[in-house]
Amino acid sequence: MRRFEVTARYLISGCLALFAQSCKPDKWATPERSYDTFVTALKKSDQAIAWEGLSKASRAAIEKDVSAAKAVAGDILKADGAAWVMSSGKRATGAEQVRVVERDASHAILEVKGKGVTFREQLVFEDGQWKLDLTSRLTPDPKQP
Repeated sequence: MRRFEVTARYLISGCLALFAQSCKPDKWATPERSYDTFVTALKKSDQAIAWEGLSKASRAAIEKDVSAAKAVAGDILKADGAAWVMSSGKRATGAEQVRVVERDASHAILEVKGKGVTFREQLVFEDGQWKLDLTSRLTPDPKQP
């Protein structure tokens, strides 16, 4: 009888843990939540989550830029794309207010206010999740010399 009670307790505990996990909101479910998750990752120096929060196109552009920099710098530059994001994402950590100003099925634009600065962040909806799209910042403007 004692063995049954212990097994039942473990089974119930496991079911409760599984239920709690399934009720946990997806960190990339909305543009605001995605931005908050990304900023929290920067604050906690969580490279994996910050990198996960970027669109595929952003990650590809960053990797291309990092590869080009490594080609010039040689063995001096040890960073990868995720490390680059961590080192250059400090602006995002001061957000005090985030709101959606434009949104359709595949794109959203957030207005971010904080510490006397207001800026906009673009997000894209890919693979069922909202991700930050930094490509406009990473792609050189052909009009610039």
